[in-house]
Amino acid sequence: MLKQPMIEKLAAMRLLGMADALKPQEQDPSARELSFLERFGLLVDQQWNWRENQALS
Repeated sequence: MLKQPMIEKLAAMRLLGMADALKPQEQDPSARELSFLERFGLLVDQQWNWRENQALS
């Protein structure tokens, strides 16, 4: 899947925290050394934190 359609789908599903976290992950060379589950876990954690912060705002 291409990057832009994936980000658009994440936004459509209201997973903006994941979409925001994907960009820095792509630019971080050390992230490439992580397994799929580790990287996915980081994205899920970022989404969780994003929603918690939105609830507090």
